[in-house]
Amino acid sequence: MKQGIRSTAGMIRTILIVSALGVAALVLFTPNGGSPETLPMLGMLVIWPLGLAAGLTYTQRLMMNSAELYARWLEHR
Repeated sequence: MKQGIRSTAGMIRTILIVSALGVAALVLFTPNGGSPETLPMLGMLVIWPLGLAAGLTYTQRLMMNSAELYARWLEHR
C-alpha cells in the first residue's frame, strides 16, 4: 500500500508529461497536425490522460484513507 501511494504521484506526472510531449510532437512535426480535421484526435489524446490521472489521484486518496474508510464500512455493517 505504501509503495502504491508513493509511486502514484510519479505515474501521474509521467503520464501527463508524456502525453503533452506526444500531442506537441503531433502538432509540430506532422504535416496536418495543426489542421482542424485533426482536432478530434488531438482532443482524445489530451482528454484520455487527464481522465487516467484523475482516476489515479482518486485511487491514491482511497489508499491513503483506507484504514479510516474500512473502519467506517465495518461500523455500517
